[in-house]
Amino acid sequence: MQLIGKTPWEVGPVVRYDAFDGEEFRRLTTGVWWGAPKNKYRMIGQYEIFEAEAGRHDDRFLLQSQVVC
Repeated sequence: MQLIGKTPWEVGPVVRYDAFDGEEFRRLTTGVWWGAPKNKYRMIGQYEIFEAEAGRHDDRFLLQSQVVC
């Protein structure tokens, strides 16, 4: 499940939850996007919390950018 919020500005929240076989695999991702689809520059920053049957794994911070020429 993924939820992406829209605001009056060109920025908004992102929340995503993935699960597989109940407790075997879970991942929660929260973040923020910046830049409308028509913009030349866009970015998204996300923080992932990942758990599997073996326990919690390393969390990750991802920053992605896009430039449209």
